[in-house]
Amino acid sequence: DRAAAAERHARAAVELDPGIADAHVTLAELCEQRGDFAAAEVAYRAGLEAEPDHPVALAGLIAMPDAAVESEVLE
Repeated sequence: DRAAAAERHARAAVELDPGIADAHVTLAELCEQRGDFAAAEVAYRAGLEAEPDHPVALAGLIAMPDAAVESEVLE
């Protein structure tokens, strides 16, 4: 399945270079697509560690279903 392969590749990219925010964001988006919001949140946060102003990571984290995440990001 393509989604599973894409997620494997994203995880490999994160392992090879954890400093690439886009790799974390890609992983987060893939986790979100399959409904694993906890894993998506972890990946978005890792993307923000790598690049604190990453716009897609910020938007993704704010859009997470947990309202507590939104208030924490906006503070």
